[in-house]
Amino acid sequence: MRIHQIIFLGFIAVAFVVGCIKAPRKVIGGVIGGFVGVLIPFSLSAFYVWRGGDPTAAGAFSFFCLFTLPLGIGIGVVVASRMGKSDKDKV
Repeated sequence: MRIHQIIFLGFIAVAFVVGCIKAPRKVIGGVIGGFVGVLIPFSLSAFYVWRGGDPTAAGAFSFFCLFTLPLGIGIGVVVASRMGKSDKDKV
């Protein structure tokens, strides 16, 4: 890895830790939603290839990540912020 890639990953890690300190539910909800947003097009392409489709053409399903990733993050944050607050969240 190049040095700028390592620095960029470090910034992502710092942003994640700071986000978990300030709003842990929203960050975890966003991460889970983002994972699901990437998992959906991947699953669709795997299903397409399993049903006999062209593996090269299955790469077109990655285009849907432009829509499903932000949508998944948004839904994850909204659901996490709407969940009931427990006594642990009050500092």
